[in-house]
Amino acid sequence: MKKTQLATIQKARDCYWSSDIDLAFLNFVDSFEATPKAWWLAMEAIRCKRASMMHVQGEKLIAYFPEYVNNSYQHNLYSEHKRFNYEVFSVNHLEIDDNLVKATFSRRLVFHQHWLKDIYWKSLSTEAGITAIERHIGILKALKSYGGTICWTLHNLVDHDATPLQEDLNNFALRQMAKVSDHIFIHTHGAGELLSSQCGIDLSEKLELLEHPLYDNLLSPRHHIPKEIKRHEIDGQRILLSVGMIRPYKGVPDLIRAFQRVVQTNKEHGLHLIIAGELGDPEVSETLNSLDASTRSCISFVARRLEEGEMVGLIQLAHVSVTSYKKVLTSGSYFLATTFAKPTVAPRKGMFAEIIKEDETGFLYDGSVDGLTALLDRIATFSEADLAHVGDNALEACKHLTISEVSTRFFSTLRADG
Repeated sequence: MKKTQLATIQKARDCYWSSDIDLAFLNFVDSFEATPKAWWLAMEAIRCKRASMMHVQGEKLIAYFPEYVNNSYQHNLYSEHKRFNYEVFSVNHLEIDDNLVKATFSRRLVFHQHWLKDIYWKSLSTEAGITAIERHIGILKALKSYGGTICWTLHNLVDHDATPLQEDLNNFALRQMAKVSDHIFIHTHGAGELLSSQCGIDLSEKLELLEHPLYDNLLSPRHHIPKEIKRHEIDGQRILLSVGMIRPYKGVPDLIRAFQRVVQTNKEHGLHLIIAGELGDPEVSETLNSLDASTRSCISFVARRLEEGEMVGLIQLAHVSVTSYKKVLTSGSYFLATTFAKPTVAPRKGMFAEIIKEDETGFLYDGSVDGLTALLDRIATFSEADLAHVGDNALEACKHLTISEVSTRFFSTLRADG
């Protein structure tokens, strides 16, 4: 540490012992922000703030970060919180403030980390990114010193659209988060093995298998077909569906190319492809615009965010869900399709290789356009009853993964720990 930082720390300690608690707190916070690797300074700052508050034991709390408003996973995961007497709130950015300090007085404090990218994503340099990560981890270590439990759900190993700088920062964040976590929730066994390998340490004692839940809360809502879909034009055809936000890692252009080959080589294919979701990959539009009129007429494109009822309507209309991902660790799309007993076409990688039994609970291919083409060509020969049977098998294998059951297992893990 620099002499000026050491002087600030000494000043903070002098203020504390002379009962100038507020100034001591500000100096400890400043010292921590300047040297975030020195996490104990965050601990001292919290101690100062605690001294200025009445110690009132609060509820059991779960603070989670980040909050993704349009991602229902977090809301579903915490759905049973009242049953276990927890209060749940989101944290947009970890700050050593009154709310955080009050949380340390709770009967049980759990900090639940989800996606890591929000910690470092806007950093313009390696140094800035590492500082942001160390600051975040430092506050988590300080919370642990006051009895907090740190949980982390591994949704992906790296964001699929990361730049080289962001990939490097992500690797650093993975290692730091793995060390500080008390529980690491994984959706598949393979995810835990990959994380341990990437971090270079055995994490088996921290890993907790918590499968992704179905979306059984969507079974009852009213649904309808998006206005862009001309139902009368596709009746009687096998409907392939690619639904959800369209991003480069999802490989939708490859799906279009594979579908094009099927259409051009088999005039009696009987397939219709629906692609629907907010457009985040310009190559999709370019690929669609390059198609001949005959092929293009076999594809419906809804390039916008779907209402919940529209999404459900499309899934119920479809015979097969297609997830042509280039990269994947966990796929919510698989569990969405499975909720409605629809089989999924997927590359033989990530969770798909672990959870799908080929031709029994779904369909796998080798990840190439050629492989996808061959599989779609084969699916064109299947009857509706054949496809429905595979979808029923997929749902049977996952029927226990209701939102309530998965949420209960999450809270039960915390109860066993506490």
